[in-house]
Amino acid sequence: MTYLNVRSSSSAAMRRRKPLLCALSILKPDFILLDEPTNHLDNIGIEWLESFLKRYTGAAVTVTHDRSLINAVSDIISELSPHTKKFAHFKGGYKHYLEEESKRRLRLIEERRFQDKELKKLKSKTAQAQSRVKARIVRSGSDRDKLSYNNKEQRAQKGITGLVNQMSDKVEQLNDNLVEVIPERLQVSFDFDGLSAFSSLLGITVVEVSKSYQKQIFANVSFTVAKGERLIIQGPNGSGKNTLNRILMGLTEPDHGSVSISGNAVVGYLDQEQENLPLEKSPLQLIEEDTKINASRQTAIRNFCDFGIYKWHDLKTPQKNLSVGCRRKSQLCQIIMRKSSILVLDEPTNHIDFPNLEVIEDALLTFPGIIIATTHDRYFTEKLATRVIDLSNYGSK
Repeated sequence: MTYLNVRSSSSAAMRRRKPLLCALSILKPDFILLDEPTNHLDNIGIEWLESFLKRYTGAAVTVTHDRSLINAVSDIISELSPHTKKFAHFKGGYKHYLEEESKRRLRLIEERRFQDKELKKLKSKTAQAQSRVKARIVRSGSDRDKLSYNNKEQRAQKGITGLVNQMSDKVEQLNDNLVEVIPERLQVSFDFDGLSAFSSLLGITVVEVSKSYQKQIFANVSFTVAKGERLIIQGPNGSGKNTLNRILMGLTEPDHGSVSISGNAVVGYLDQEQENLPLEKSPLQLIEEDTKINASRQTAIRNFCDFGIYKWHDLKTPQKNLSVGCRRKSQLCQIIMRKSSILVLDEPTNHIDFPNLEVIEDALLTFPGIIIATTHDRYFTEKLATRVIDLSNYGSK
């Protein structure tokens, strides 16, 4: 049996990802384990992988947050609940999963309500039986003093005691098997109230921007983005998406052309590589020590909860010890709390779990400023984009 394990890891591994995936069709493994296979793949690579998996006749297990890939190729979705620590299985794609997961949660709620009622009844009956035992013990004690102990009374007392023990066992058994109710998906409304007064002049204008290193990356890129727009930038790997982001942020100079930002904008940047993230600091420290954020600790904690960072331990833990997904949510929280009027997001959905993806996307739909995102997430693009630019149309090689 041949095993081929494709994992998401370091930058060097990212560059080897396409050849590794191509090896799938050559080695013809019996079993494939794919760990976030579409992360860092461009649309061409994703489409190839999707086509391969549709034709593949062996067994494949894929750990992924790519909802479009799941819709296209999955037979079964197995979700590990962070609440119950158990797997739940759903047939079909992501859309079907959302429907079935909601129905399942409602069923669990009803089952738990029934269990709670039964538990309450059992506890009440147990308490009543225990009171009867105590009353009989008192009476039998006075009878013994009068040397008139009644054998019938003794048998009744034993019977009630046995009933109490039996009901106590049922209470314990029911407590041990209570259904864990899955919390309802977060319905979060981020505090964009202070941002609604963004200047109507808010905008980004890119004029004939070009960039080369050893070869030309792109040439004569021009576009304008106005308040309320959500621009998605796409293109094959190597087409310069990250370079363009850095030019927009003023971190890299273009060889030619210009970028102008109007409307007293505050620009927030979500960096895919997390290069500027202070890993020694905890998420809470990140907010409290940020001079661009004017918020109380209580507000910061509430915002972290909105972004899916619930545990006090995680809020106080250095980010180097947190998962990549938790760091991403921490970064997003920070740039939102800075009251940024323009969000430049580099692969914003990478490493973020389904419930929080939905919450963050729904929040971004209500963002009153400008969003510029580079992403290969087709589901995210279909949901949010008001416009899409493909850098392959600008001379990338």
